[in-house]
Amino acid sequence: MPSFEFPLLSLLRVRRMLEHQQHLALQRANQVVAASQQRIADANASLRASQMAWTKAGARATSAELQFLRDCEHNCRLAIAQAQQEHIKLVSQAAAERDKYLNMKRQSEVLQHLHDQALDNWRIEEARREQQKVDEMFLMRHASVQRNR
Repeated sequence: MPSFEFPLLSLLRVRRMLEHQQHLALQRANQVVAASQQRIADANASLRASQMAWTKAGARATSAELQFLRDCEHNCRLAIAQAQQEHIKLVSQAAAERDKYLNMKRQSEVLQHLHDQALDNWRIEEARREQQKVDEMFLMRHASVQRNR
């Protein structure tokens, strides 16, 4: 009885490996996006802290202190703007990685479907061959019994 052989098995394995690698790349891209979101949140927290310091300083602060607080607030706003621009780029890159992953996954799924179909066809054919052998054995026995009568 011959065993099942799928001629595209090596291609299926390569596609699965590429899909896995692309999945890992997508995970890394998503981690970078999450880190970018955290940088934006941290910069916003620094801005709020700077604004609170500005409020607390009020009229008691010297001009140098007020200038320092204004510079801190300005730097926080710049950092937020830069982080947001970087975040937009990173989200776009993550979306591209997701598209690549989904494409790789579709390719693997198509090959897997072909494999499953071929396996189903092989099983049906194997069952047919087995049934044919059983039928032939029955006919041989029946003919032998008929001759011996």
